Amino acid sequence: LDSRLMLRVGLWVRLCGVAAICAAHPAVERVGTPHKTAHRPPHPEVPYSGENRVRNGTTTQQRVNGPVRLVVGGSLTSDSPILDYYKGLPPKAVKFITAAGVSPTSDAITIQRLLEEAGVQEPEWIPVYDSNCNTRTREEQYIDMVESAEAIYMSGGQSGRVQSCLFGRYTVSGVDPSPGEATPFLEALRRKAIVGGSSAGAMNQPMSDILITASSSESYSAVASGSVFSRSAGNGFLLSEELADVHFSERGRQGRLIVFAAATRQRLAFGVDENTAYVWRQNGGVYDIVGAGGGHCGRCNRNHFVADRNRALSHVR
Repeated sequence: LDSRLMLRVGLWVRLCGVAAICAAHPAVERVGTPHKTAHRPPHPEVPYSGENRVRNGTTTQQRVNGPVRLVVGGSLTSDSPILDYYKGLPPKAVKFITAAGVSPTSDAITIQRLLEEAGVQEPEWIPVYDSNCNTRTREEQYIDMVESAEAIYMSGGQSGRVQSCLFGRYTVSGVDPSPGEATPFLEALRRKAIVGGSSAGAMNQPMSDILITASSSESYSAVASGSVFSRSAGNGFLLSEELADVHFSERGRQGRLIVFAAATRQRLAFGVDENTAYVWRQNGGVYDIVGAGGGHCGRCNRNHFVADRNRALSHVR
């Protein structure tokens, strides 16, 4: 970035008041930050339940101390420890969704191979995508597939596609849902003990504002224009107000996330590197970082911006 754009970054940062941004060093596989954000589920009428299969006296939620949400930065590989969350479950207990993809049927073949190579037993595709989202997110056949799952994985593509699909109003550019709006399919997904997603399948997870890929600028143009394209709500899997961006270090998206945080004034903003995830838990505690890269975090308040790459996520207060 030239000096004028760097100045613009500084101005946006001062408007946002990001107090700290940090990166987990790639050599640190599991790092946590105190999770003190108030949990305010947007859909209290759809509580998490213990409906998952009971084995040896415990449910999946009890085994993972759940619910657990996996926010993956993209380019996930079959040998990643992130996929350990999906291993050891019965055949067909892991279901996956490719609604974010431009070619969702082809993506289904790729994702099935990825999960099988990782050791997941008979992962099953839920064929809800494109224009069929408007009907299948309300049909018992597909809702039952979610209900029978113990863990859900959402693949990448474009965040607007999967976000709008799960709300039952499919469009590439995403939707601004009405308060409390959700399909039976989405409500069932929210009850699952384990929900994870990579790239666009991660960006759709917040309860509040989300970036819309294919419409959102990369860092240079985001900082130059001072804006990004977003929607007012994600699919509500993360029950705390926070922003998420992906392919973070690899595509230099620091500027984009800063502009997004400035525009929305959300308390927490996370950037996730490829083949890496941060792990959200409803019971608070820590954000774990799992995988090959780093997790980057920012926090908004009235102070100035401080960048310190030597500070681990566990040190952000």
